Amino acid sequence: MINKNFRAFDALVKQQVKLSKSKNEKEFTSSKKSLLSSFKNLKEKCEDECGVGFFYGSCIGLDGDKSVFAGRIKETFKRLAKELGYYMTQIENST
Repeated sequence: MINKNFRAFDALVKQQVKLSKSKNEKEFTSSKKSLLSSFKNLKEKCEDECGVGFFYGSCIGLDGDKSVFAGRIKETFKRLAKELGYYMTQIENST
């Protein structure tokens, strides 16, 4: 199930390539809006309960302490959401 949910990252890469290959301003603007929308959706998934939108079920504990493992995952998603916000700003400011 995790792999299915991480396809959003592949879509972002494809949209970034499309933006880079834009041949005119109209195509660039359209690609930019689409990419920003996808980033926004991904960022919201990361911020929603710290990535719970990516995972189903419960974590299996490592060495009997699943809370440490889950905590690390949540922190990773918090950092990812922050970085996505930074990258979105860079795209918004691009011309």
